Amino acid sequence: MKKIFTLLMTVITLSGSSIVYADDTQTLDTLSEQKIHQDNKNLTILSVKTVNILSEEDINKKRDDSIDYIKTLALTETQKNEAIEELKTNKKLSGFEELKTKYTKISEDNIAKEKEKQKREQELNGPVTFNADGTLEYQKSDAAQEVINLLLSIPDHKNGKDYHIAHGIDEKIDNLTIKECVYVMKRIEDPGFGQTGDGYEGQENATSHKAFVEHQLNNRFGGSIKNLLKQWGTFKYPGY
Repeated sequence: MKKIFTLLMTVITLSGSSIVYADDTQTLDTLSEQKIHQDNKNLTILSVKTVNILSEEDINKKRDDSIDYIKTLALTETQKNEAIEELKTNKKLSGFEELKTKYTKISEDNIAKEKEKQKREQELNGPVTFNADGTLEYQKSDAAQEVINLLLSIPDHKNGKDYHIAHGIDEKIDNLTIKECVYVMKRIEDPGFGQTGDGYEGQENATSHKAFVEHQLNNRFGGSIKNLLKQWGTFKYPGY
């Protein structure tokens, strides 16, 4: 229901000896009883605040859970100890999650580095690998070419043990990948890796390369092409 209030305003203005009267009427709509009730209800809702009070036991449990989580990560002992120490001295509830996020990232980086290290180790010291056609995989490089030049510089390609030592050839071979070593072997011998005894000299195919691995690398050099190259040119006869 609306109620209308009429306000009578009398304004007296003095201007010389005359008096002026002014009447102004304003109409105001009052709030209904229902609207007032609703506004009060809304105000009450907005005024409500929920406060969660954590006990010391809750904080300690959060800390212990965070420490257990840290122990599952791929961290060094030093990193784990640092993380646990930070958790023990942390006073903020949000700090536990921040520290877990921080050391999770460090763990992920450690895993990525370890995978890269294993990949590099495989490239340097793993077994020879084959292409889809059965021939050995190889890779050209400046480092491989340097070893090629040094090995081919051994006088008569024999009795070159001291030559290997004097020119640091074996150390350079250690720094080559397996694929680079295959390339060196192919260049200092021939595409068939110089298998004159087996009749595969000059032949680059799956059969000749398989025979090279089985008869030469595995039988004579412990399966390592690096061992072969380190002994190449050191025998009483040329090559290996």
